[in-house]
Amino acid sequence: MIGPCAKKVVTCTIIAEDGELFFGENACNNAQSSCPRVGALYSRDDFTLCKVVCDQPGHAEVMALKAAGEKARGATAFVYHHRVCSDCREKLIAAGISEIFTI
Repeated sequence: MIGPCAKKVVTCTIIAEDGELFFGENACNNAQSSCPRVGALYSRDDFTLCKVVCDQPGHAEVMALKAAGEKARGATAFVYHHRVCSDCREKLIAAGISEIFTI
């Protein structure tokens, strides 16, 4: 079932220097009724279960970066979640994002 992440729907908006907007979301190709990362299997930054069980193509930040491509350089990212995982932060910085805001 295609649908939202059972744990938390996260979105990311990247605003390019020319004002163009790019969006990403942590949607799942195999959405679950409950998150497989809850309980003993929980690991804060581990994307493995998101990918293997839920068939999530990427966290919201990664999906927004894919949409933005080269326009990510110098852009600003707004992540609608209380934090950005370490892997996504590294990818945003490597892509040239100039500022990252969590909302």
